[in-house]
Amino acid sequence: TVNVYSLASERGFGLPVSRVTANNSWPKFTTYFQKNIADRNFNLGDNDLKMIMFHQLWLGFGDDFYIKLSKTTRENRPAVSTDAEKMRYFMLSACQIAQKDLSDFFRKWGFKVDESVYTAIADLNLPAPMQDLTTLRD
Repeated sequence: TVNVYSLASERGFGLPVSRVTANNSWPKFTTYFQKNIADRNFNLGDNDLKMIMFHQLWLGFGDDFYIKLSKTTRENRPAVSTDAEKMRYFMLSACQIAQKDLSDFFRKWGFKVDESVYTAIADLNLPAPMQDLTTLRD
């Protein structure tokens, strides 16, 4: 998640393109998304690929998304220690902050979590995003 802040810093300094584009990371995304969804595993991707997922959330929801996520996390101080707990917290928090059901986005990205996480997201009764966030690029 450090990359989220470095991408924000780059925007703040007025760099014309994101590091995702400057590093030519989009072909990794294309290759990854050519796999069947069942064969994708976000946790096994390299940092460039993972950064794209976070960047797409920014493209979809703007700076306020990460500002609110950071503030909420600082205030709540969630007791999460395992990767599964961290992913659950991130996924539910992202949906609550965006006020969107991001299940489809997370499934497409290969978030391999217990199905109870997706049930908890559905229980929030949030609408799906108006667009497929996985199609966003800069």
